[in-house]
Amino acid sequence: MRRLRPYEHILDTNVLLRLVLPLCVGIALGEAGHAWLHPYVGWLVAALAVMVVTAAVCAFVRAVPLHRPFFHVSFSAAAVLLGAVSLLAERTSEVAEWCPEAETRRVMIVETPRTTAKTFQAVATVLRGDGCGRRVRLSLMRTAADSLQPGDVLWVKNVIASPKNTGNLGEFDYAAWLRRQGISGNGFCLPGQWTNLGAAEDMPVGVAALRLRGHLVEAYEREFGREDFAVLSALTLGDKTHLTEPLRKRYSDAGVSHLLALSGLHLAILFGIYRLLVLSRCRRRGMYVAMSVLGLAAVWSFVLLCGMPLSLLRAAVMFSVMQLCRCLRRDTSSLNNLALAALLLLFASPQALMDVGFQLSFVATLFILLFGGEGDVMRLPEQTDRLRALRQSVRISLCAQVGTAPLVAYYFHTLPLWALVANLVAVPLAYCVLVLSVLYLLFPICSSVLGFCLSSVLWLLHRLLDGVGQLPFSVLEVHPSAVSVVLMYVLVVMGVAYVVRRRARWLYAGGCVLLLMACVEVAERRGALSRVVFYHLSVPAVHCISEHGNSYLWTPRGRGADSAFRYVRRDFWQPQALVEPVWLERPDTLPELLYTGRVVCFGGFRIALADSVRVQSSTPMAVDVLYVPQGTKPVLDELLTTYRPKRVVLDARLSDYWRNRVLREAEEHGVPVHDIARDGALVLPVGR
Repeated sequence: MRRLRPYEHILDTNVLLRLVLPLCVGIALGEAGHAWLHPYVGWLVAALAVMVVTAAVCAFVRAVPLHRPFFHVSFSAAAVLLGAVSLLAERTSEVAEWCPEAETRRVMIVETPRTTAKTFQAVATVLRGDGCGRRVRLSLMRTAADSLQPGDVLWVKNVIASPKNTGNLGEFDYAAWLRRQGISGNGFCLPGQWTNLGAAEDMPVGVAALRLRGHLVEAYEREFGREDFAVLSALTLGDKTHLTEPLRKRYSDAGVSHLLALSGLHLAILFGIYRLLVLSRCRRRGMYVAMSVLGLAAVWSFVLLCGMPLSLLRAAVMFSVMQLCRCLRRDTSSLNNLALAALLLLFASPQALMDVGFQLSFVATLFILLFGGEGDVMRLPEQTDRLRALRQSVRISLCAQVGTAPLVAYYFHTLPLWALVANLVAVPLAYCVLVLSVLYLLFPICSSVLGFCLSSVLWLLHRLLDGVGQLPFSVLEVHPSAVSVVLMYVLVVMGVAYVVRRRARWLYAGGCVLLLMACVEVAERRGALSRVVFYHLSVPAVHCISEHGNSYLWTPRGRGADSAFRYVRRDFWQPQALVEPVWLERPDTLPELLYTGRVVCFGGFRIALADSVRVQSSTPMAVDVLYVPQGTKPVLDELLTTYRPKRVVLDARLSDYWRNRVLREAEEHGVPVHDIARDGALVLPVGR
């Protein structure tokens, strides 16, 4: 009998992996090819039916030659097609057509609002009016007397628009993030355009749980300082609306930001306490089953109270299946439980696969289960086995850090090098915070003493994070490509194979992967050609970028507009290793560029900057782009007497009157127009 390879043994003992892996591949393919796959949904459904029938025939008719290979191929193909079809179906169901005029709607707040200096940022469900049943994200201008909670019903009168990105290079895909949250539109309301009618009488259970969470958060706010209150709300109740950017960065740089996102760690601590105090004392099986059901009911109530984040839902499903298997005295295969949790979440929302929290949670758990060694995550360590518990804790933390490092580097562009050391201390302190917070909320009579203890533990935790942040090379700023991330995981697999097999070929293969990764990064850094970028920002901007890394930036406000480029600098300039651009503040001649005040010449590419001062010319100047910035009153008929453009680019902040006028006149003259407000930022190659 042939000896099974390691991956074959894993697939044979965890059969749900044979479904969830190709399902994830299909969802990813559906997301990547949504635009061109959407017209062929009917053909995909037909192919899915054929694959299902083929798999069924091969499974039940054993006389078919090569029935096992045919079954595996058809089953995997059916799972891939199922993933693609489910993704396309969900994307289609979320498409919403909104009225372009202001409409009056009755909405209910369904998530905890985020309060800023001037607005409430809230997610609401439309109860009455255009888009009934849809979820929208509202920005509500507020006064000092206004307050807002989950479950409040509002009358709003505003324009709702479908989410879209600015199109700036390297930007976060905000529209896709909203879509994955089930949000179909954005809207803005001035103070007189919305009215709070108070709490709904028939609010959903989940919304009522969030409203209750708001009262618990208020109990924290009355007792603790702003920083401690924000951390406690996130770490114990999942309310991250009060976390400031510096506080998030402190936890991220130390590699312990997972403490602020409720996950299996938090459930393991809470259920471990329950198991130690209650389940371990149940001697009869009937009592053990009853107490297990009670404990799982408490777990799901906690998940509901915290807003049901994906990482917590994954952990709750795994804990429920494992505990029920214990009650039935069945095998508790953790990988099967993880696959089951993934299947349930992906069947409910296929787009969850693209969520960063979903990916980090499942990858961390997968690495712990594969390489973390034997151990029960629901069992508290015995006092007589502290050394073994410490070794296991280090191993689990290392597996989670290694497993998530490529994703963290790709999404957040940071790599905390001291994360393992920080977690060895931060996780036990988080254990203390969770225990003390439960006691604090259950026994308000002892709130003073427990509050002092919580403040002391949090003070110690923050001093630890500050100390880790001051260590040399505490965090590296990296910008790997998607290909490099895949190669990193291939490298991890080869490293594990070498540790297990101790064969030199895995070292040679790992070296080849490292070399390939270096070549990919160098090629991406040097492969960019000279180009001109017209940004979608709060100020007009034209950025001329040389293939050598030098760049030149024009904006009418000069260096006074530097703050408007904060996100562009972080998301595009730094990953592309661009040097700080030369600001064009007056007419000048530079080695690669000529700026006359009205025309920018870069690598043979001419950009005319329209202004309100008319220049008479007997022969119109041929230019590649006529850029119409904010603040001008462009009359295209007059501009065309001075310039002969191949394309007209309209700034995103141009007024609606002048925008519509230029569009109308350009159509009359047959000149193509790129409207940045409608079409996003524009990138034009130079020298082609």
